[in-house]
Amino acid sequence: MSFISQMIIEDDTMNVLSCNLSFQPEDDGVEKKFKKPKKGKLTVLIEANDKTDFLTWILSYDMTKNGEIIFYEQDDMSSLKTIKFKEGYCLNYDENFDALSNTPRTVELVIQSKEITVQDMKLMNGWIGIS
Repeated sequence: MSFISQMIIEDDTMNVLSCNLSFQPEDDGVEKKFKKPKKGKLTVLIEANDKTDFLTWILSYDMTKNGEIIFYEQDDMSSLKTIKFKEGYCLNYDENFDALSNTPRTVELVIQSKEITVQDMKLMNGWIGIS
């Protein structure tokens, strides 16, 4: 089974080359978790295109964006999984150019948001000063 994935932010659609969603609950020191996860992070490597401009997002300390990443089964383009984020901050921006690659321009983003939803499960980050 082969898959493809796309990220949509502000009506712009980008091809996703790699995606990592990570949550880490606090543990009690003996590997037993005792608090629910905080600070879920989304690391996404996308194929850069002419609309790919996230520099203002990373350079702004208060700009947030909403978006989603949709994973499709390539055979029939049926949606397998959706990750949505609301009020996301760009914590890291890494643009790469490699003329010898099949994908010469890529952008890697690390996004942390107030809310991350995976299918019907939701993580809320309880940031002070954000309603």
